[in-house]
Amino acid sequence: MYSSKLVKRKKHKKIALIITTLSSAIATALIIVSFLGNLVGSFTVKLYTSDVKLAMSASGDFANDTTTLIRVGDLPSFQLNENNQLLKHEEIDNPKTSYLDNGSIGQDGEEPSTIYYFKQTFFVKNVGTVPASYDFSISITDNQRPNNVTYGYDDLLRVRLYTNDGNSSEHDYEVYAKYIRTGAAINYDDEGNPIYEEIVSYDPEDPDYMRRAVPFKNESTIMSDKVPSFSVGKVTRYTLLCWLDGEDSNANGPVPKGGSIKLEVNINAKETGK
Repeated sequence: MYSSKLVKRKKHKKIALIITTLSSAIATALIIVSFLGNLVGSFTVKLYTSDVKLAMSASGDFANDTTTLIRVGDLPSFQLNENNQLLKHEEIDNPKTSYLDNGSIGQDGEEPSTIYYFKQTFFVKNVGTVPASYDFSISITDNQRPNNVTYGYDDLLRVRLYTNDGNSSEHDYEVYAKYIRTGAAINYDDEGNPIYEEIVSYDPEDPDYMRRAVPFKNESTIMSDKVPSFSVGKVTRYTLLCWLDGEDSNANGPVPKGGSIKLEVNINAKETGK
């Protein structure tokens, strides 16, 4: 059991988020997130393979919808959100749903003016004749801090990655967040030991109540994972969900101005044993 300081809910503050693409010969999947910018862009996932055959699909229908590139159109600005507003896992981890379905604000028939989160579901399948392996990672490639506050967007960023078998009804996931760096925001366990990991939820009705987020691997890498044996015909379903967390202690201050953060998702495939 953990004890925590009283956390007041923050009012939603409008923070512009722009996701654009950047060409790179060595990146296998690239997401660029630029906050408070004036241009619009897209979310891109690229799949590069070497001597094995992996395929990617946004729908899971590999007979009719196989691609090496998934690109989402222009994104509007973001507002702060929190974990316990994002608990409908069967809707989030679902290729038939969009971040615009119930996470946006706008008039009927018009483009939404703001969104509360972004999510993208995609499937990876081994369509070759030999087992494969691949490395999966989410990295921060550029982090320009706002010019009017002492924190960066990486301090507010929460990344939830669902990883499940392609046809599974399960919705297993991990939530990633940067280590707490503000002393006043540190929680303590029942023995008085400091907890430097961000707490996923402070709501006792949330199954993730007082669960610790997995810390970013380092300043530039959010997470990395090795899939050592991806058998022929196997399908894995991924859903990437990201939001700016209104429960973060930094969200009490002024609205950030300027700055940007760039995220890159890499899938590097090779034959098992190589």
